[in-house]
Amino acid sequence: MKASRGSLKALDWANLFMADVKDGVGVYLSVFLMLIAFMLLPVRAILFAFLDDPYILTAIQILDGIGAGIFGVVSILMIADLSQGTGRFNLLQGFVYSAIGLAASISSVIGGLIVKWGGYPAGFGSLAGLGIIGLLFFWKFVPETLAVPNKKEEQATPSRN
Repeated sequence: MKASRGSLKALDWANLFMADVKDGVGVYLSVFLMLIAFMLLPVRAILFAFLDDPYILTAIQILDGIGAGIFGVVSILMIADLSQGTGRFNLLQGFVYSAIGLAASISSVIGGLIVKWGGYPAGFGSLAGLGIIGLLFFWKFVPETLAVPNKKEEQATPSRN
């Protein structure tokens, strides 16, 4: 069976994103993608606050879909990394997605109140501010965002497993 050009291109892209996972590069790539997803949040919120063209709003929704897709995949990878060898993957996944659901519920209520009292620019501006806080928190407190270690440093430091 001969592979088509399209399937070979898809494999090339898959290899690009999943290459060298054993050397830790995959972890850093997934964290980099998560940073991109966090960067899209405030950009999207600011654009929503000041634009009203339906075609542009649809394009902004595509940004949201890209960010949500990245977050959905990479969060599972990070949960798997954190729970590796413990047998607690489902428990940790339940905690993470319960926190996300709770935050989404609270965000809707608070965002609605801000929009009621200050208008849509204030509501989306506050969402952009929270997105920036999330980005900075992720950047500061996720150790993989600080620097990609070289192999000599990796061999010198003990594994967290």
